[in-house]
Amino acid sequence: MFIFLQRLAAGYCETDLQNPSLMDSANCHPMFSPLCIVILSLSLVSSLPNDVLEATFYKLEGKSFIWNLTERHLAHDFWDCLFLCINTERRDCYSYNFGGAEVQGLYECELSYSEMKLEPEKVQDRQGFAYYGMTAESLYSYLPCASSPCLHGKECITKPIHGLYSCKCPLENIGMKFIDDKCSIDMTQIGNGPLVKRVQLRYFKGMKLNFFESEKLCKLLNASMASYDQLYAAWNAGLDGCVTGWINDSRVAFPRQTATAGCGNRVGIITSLPQDKYNGRSHVWCHYN
Repeated sequence: MFIFLQRLAAGYCETDLQNPSLMDSANCHPMFSPLCIVILSLSLVSSLPNDVLEATFYKLEGKSFIWNLTERHLAHDFWDCLFLCINTERRDCYSYNFGGAEVQGLYECELSYSEMKLEPEKVQDRQGFAYYGMTAESLYSYLPCASSPCLHGKECITKPIHGLYSCKCPLENIGMKFIDDKCSIDMTQIGNGPLVKRVQLRYFKGMKLNFFESEKLCKLLNASMASYDQLYAAWNAGLDGCVTGWINDSRVAFPRQTATAGCGNRVGIITSLPQDKYNGRSHVWCHYN
């Protein structure tokens, strides 16, 4: 394997420190500042045809990535440090720090197996150093599961072929099917009532759910099963209905603003006794945290 190194930008380009992967090419300058990045492109070309791996790095002046450092070296300049990063035997260098006091023409070169987008809290100010990290596009081509491509918390499995992954999408037991290989779900099959005080009646069209299936449905919607107190607060704010839903103490309940025959015939939260969590069936009250 041989390495071809190409510098894409002659100058330095201003970027938002919160999102260094985005660059405005119209704001490039011949001199760099703390709000500038330099774009470097690496092409790792193997002897196999069409097997080309590329990585693009950005630069943050006056910054360093702390912890998760795999190797420390001395290097003449940031290009030497860059070559050390891509040639490390660990083969998982995704960023590096370069700088420090010169000692016989050499500077500190610290390689890391992590990157700012994975652990942003570990990038700190450090005078005399610069931080070089992979852009989002490059990083996620090497670590495709780092971008959480699998939906609804399903497991992402990195494949041995560069940039490829698969999602482990076991069938849910609430009658919902995944509609693609990223564990997407047909959300049109989920119905809802009005949202009041972050509480909402949710249901799966065509069927009622037991307690555990209802918990999963709320979790799928980035919510949790509502408590009695949360449902009461929503009722106090005007929530009204005549359709039961699970709450988190295994009762089913619905809120009434007026006393109506056939709907509890009284005002307040109409509740049942605790239900069988496995065999009881209802809709569910979800609370969005």
